[in-house]
Amino acid sequence: MQRDGERVVYQSRYTPRLKGKVRGVDSELIANLKWARDHCFGLVRVVMLAAEDVTAEPRKIVGCYPDDSLVMRVTGFDSHSRTFRAESV
Repeated sequence: MQRDGERVVYQSRYTPRLKGKVRGVDSELIANLKWARDHCFGLVRVVMLAAEDVTAEPRKIVGCYPDDSLVMRVTGFDSHSRTFRAESV
């Protein structure tokens, strides 16, 4: 995530290196993004993930928590490459 003035912007970087249980989570994320786009005007709530080592490939997640103060709108979605862009509202 990065800031663009007052706005927070997230641009995904899909990587095919996801394996095991994470692959299922990835598919669920994509399905949820499509649903939000089609039924909720693209609005989503954010869950923050903490990686054990942010430079590792693949990363190991050591924790996650909902960020109740951050709502974002999916402003771009490519189902072929499975990438998306979201901006805070």
